[in-house]
Amino acid sequence: TKDYVDRGGRRRKLSYKPATKGILNIAESTFWKMIRRGDFPEPTYLTASMPTWAESQIIEWLELKELKAA
Repeated sequence: TKDYVDRGGRRRKLSYKPATKGILNIAESTFWKMIRRGDFPEPTYLTASMPTWAESQIIEWLELKELKAA
């Protein structure tokens, strides 16, 4: 994760590879399949080749997933 300050001056933590950096603990190919199916939020691109997700977005997704499983 990296810190980033958005246009509104808010500090955000961004994750470049949440699947392979231990946040989600899934294979990267599975991760991209989930995105294509709409099972995971679309990334925001900092550059054309650098997809990122706000750490808060990942945590929110994990919490929703846990609620659905309960």
